[in-house]
Amino acid sequence: FKVPDFPALIENQTRLEYEVSVSEDGDIPIKNKRETLRIIRKAFEGNSDYINSLNYKKLELKTFDKILDYNIKISQDKWSNKFNRVILWLNRKSNDYGTRFEYGVLFTFRVGLIFFILIFLSTEEFWNRICLNCEIDLDVIAYTIKQFINYLNPVHSMDFIDEVRPIFGISYIFDFFGRIAVGYGIYQTVQAFRKYR
Repeated sequence: FKVPDFPALIENQTRLEYEVSVSEDGDIPIKNKRETLRIIRKAFEGNSDYINSLNYKKLELKTFDKILDYNIKISQDKWSNKFNRVILWLNRKSNDYGTRFEYGVLFTFRVGLIFFILIFLSTEEFWNRICLNCEIDLDVIAYTIKQFINYLNPVHSMDFIDEVRPIFGISYIFDFFGRIAVGYGIYQTVQAFRKYR
């Protein structure tokens, strides 16, 4: 089932404004909303209902993202809040807060492809072989697909980089960050599967 979201007040309030908004207006401050969602999530987890707890976790993290956004706007611990928003964004894109394993598979494939392309763009072999009017060489395509599939293994060998002669070693930097990104995508895919524990 999908948990309906409800509005909450984001701005900071004095104690009197807080009392009026809660008791008279029936408005919920965003910090209370996040805490309520956390308590409900914990209750589901306590009953070993992990699948339904993820719906509340998702809402809790979306609410936390709004809190971080507000804190950035009022310049409260700006860098820490921006960093936390990046982490939440990656979490949302890579497995939708632990609810969608297919997001993890797509994320892994996409970041792997991006870094794989960057590796080849920073090699001499790529620039020496670039030919726009040439015939398609199926052996090169097969070799490239094989290397890409191999690249999706975070502990792959770097021999293929040596074979294509990297320019100033830049390919190794892309390989390093690509391993981190692919490893993160695989981890997030596994985490999304854990909801069925």
